[in-house]
Amino acid sequence: MSEFTYTSEQAAIISYDGPRLVVKAFAGTGKTFTMVHFALARPHLKFLYLAFNRSVRDEAELKFPSNVTCMTYNQLCYHRCGVRYRHKLVQSLRVVDVAEILGLRNWIEARDVIAAIDAFCNSNDDVLDYSHFRSQAKQSSQHYVRSVIANAMAYWAQMIDPDNATPIHHNGYTKVFELSRPDLSIDFDGILYDEGQDSPPSTIKVLVMQQNLQLIIIGDPAQSIYLFRDAVDALSSPELEDATCLTLTESFRFGPGIAAVANVFLLLSGEQRRVKGLALGDSVLEPEKFKWSSHQGQVCILARTVAIVLGVALYFSGKGKKVGFVGGFDSYGFDDIEQAFYLYLGDMPKLKGTRLVREFPTFQQYEAFAEATKDNEMLRTCRIIADYPTLPIQLATLKQQLYAPEECDILVGTAHKSKGLEFPTVYLASDFPDLFSPDSPYTDAELQQEINLYYVATTRAQKLLVLNEGAVEAIKRVAKYQKENPRSTPVAPMSVAS
Repeated sequence: MSEFTYTSEQAAIISYDGPRLVVKAFAGTGKTFTMVHFALARPHLKFLYLAFNRSVRDEAELKFPSNVTCMTYNQLCYHRCGVRYRHKLVQSLRVVDVAEILGLRNWIEARDVIAAIDAFCNSNDDVLDYSHFRSQAKQSSQHYVRSVIANAMAYWAQMIDPDNATPIHHNGYTKVFELSRPDLSIDFDGILYDEGQDSPPSTIKVLVMQQNLQLIIIGDPAQSIYLFRDAVDALSSPELEDATCLTLTESFRFGPGIAAVANVFLLLSGEQRRVKGLALGDSVLEPEKFKWSSHQGQVCILARTVAIVLGVALYFSGKGKKVGFVGGFDSYGFDDIEQAFYLYLGDMPKLKGTRLVREFPTFQQYEAFAEATKDNEMLRTCRIIADYPTLPIQLATLKQQLYAPEECDILVGTAHKSKGLEFPTVYLASDFPDLFSPDSPYTDAELQQEINLYYVATTRAQKLLVLNEGAVEAIKRVAKYQKENPRSTPVAPMSVAS
């Protein structure tokens, strides 16, 4: 008998002994606790726990028993086959490098070559072909498509050759691992796969091919926020339609107030289930009712964009507040932005020996490259440089005044970087997009991601959630819709747009 008391939902998962289980777990419902106790109940079996990122992996190692090996999926792939590429491994393929290696004079084609390689690496396909062509151009000639795919195939062949100096990125060796048809049952009796809602199809393929071990996939479809990386929801994968499906719907993180807000965004996404907040003493405020002067304790401000994160940090630092960053200062790429600012100023002594000035002797060339290739990070950098004319001084001040998260008055970060974390007080910044605009630039799939991002941000709060105007509008529209249509469930923002 266990000394712990489980909810009925947790008990059903912990006692499951079938071959494949999908667990759909809402925010704060104790999925890690449940997986830990699943492993504790089977000390004679060896499990592989696959975490979403390194920080989650590190935390998991402190919680799981000794019969569980904790790794990220990239770490697993690296140890199995990526290590052979360590001498030429890069974080990401760069347009300038690919163009030089392939002898391309067209930056846009080099960008599309990288896009094709990444599409192939993330897919569950065995061969790189025309189906992996991706381009931001509205129309592309057949000749251009053939050229891009031929160059992508050539680069792929070079980069997976350990004896060739052509750089390979993390996506590359994870694809090599998938194509090797690995059998993980040699070392493990079961796999516990976390954050399954954001999975590359190639990863799902590796998991599904493991026929000789137990597979548990857990996650929250409403927290799927990495579509832009070609991630899909493994929990709804056709390959797992025969798996047993169980749920965790009772959240220990927050109470009924915050749960009610979360349920608004679940409704907008078409989710039929609701999260139930079990904690006591939570509250939700509209922005004008929150009093900064009287609030006690840390406030975590979550924004949609890096530009607003920077602006918020500079504002509160200037007010004498202790400021820190969700995920750490270095994770926001401010050093790269600062280098680009010196290029903008023409301050070449500060850029001596840097890769940036070798690739872009002038800021005009940098801007032209960003516009031609539609590189999101470079375009964002250009916007920040335009908005902050004294950026190096401001960044230097921020660096000197950084505090550890537990010491901060203000913790600021993007909603993406907040995933998996929780904070006593969360304040939503105003830069989240309008979910109900008739002129929305988003596709249906992209709009769903924005709804999910709202859900992620609101469910980070434990005690106090301060809404932004967009969240207030969503609550009002859903309430109005439900009053007028008591038996209907909205399946998209447009359902409640009027």
